[in-house]
Amino acid sequence: MEEMRYMPDTSNRPLIGQGAGVPQAPATLNPDMQVFQNRLLFAASDAIVTQWERLSSWVVAGFAAALALIMSNYAQVIEMTSPGTVKAILRMFVAVTVLHIIQRLLATMVQAGAASGKEAGTVKAPEMSQEQARLMLDGMAGAMWWPIRPLVRASYRRMIAGDITHVGTYITYMAQGSMVAALLQMLLGVWAVVRLWGALHI
Repeated sequence: MEEMRYMPDTSNRPLIGQGAGVPQAPATLNPDMQVFQNRLLFAASDAIVTQWERLSSWVVAGFAAALALIMSNYAQVIEMTSPGTVKAILRMFVAVTVLHIIQRLLATMVQAGAASGKEAGTVKAPEMSQEQARLMLDGMAGAMWWPIRPLVRASYRRMIAGDITHVGTYITYMAQGSMVAALLQMLLGVWAVVRLWGALHI
């Protein structure tokens, strides 16, 4: 990330603890500190998605195994519950599957961003002008497929403008979105168990 040293800090956000409505000097964070902040955000985001990915994988695997058991013993299950309950559980499984796909997509983007940020921090970049940096980042964004390409390109434009930490912040947002998707999967799994238990005629 050494190539970002020439970029100005354009942040006008107030420092923590400054009073609202009171004129303050613009907050400044030098490029080295912005790069360091990005690395911290990348590391935290990678840890978040890794931990929640494991938990959600167990939930999906357990849900799929339970559903397979229900369907393989459908006649016996219907005697103990109602077809409506089985249909409701099937809908929950579909919802869990969709959420799991979204979570894995977000987690993949987070892990890719964290890996590239870590790699960039270990390589000394050549000196380059702002125009050369723009061309390099545009070329990297061009390698992405839609709908990731416009998101990455917008992030790179903000980096060129001097907001280096925007990328780390964006990666952290995606990590939290992945965490919410994983949490919803677990809640649906618990709801399915409660629904089935309450409908059993035993």
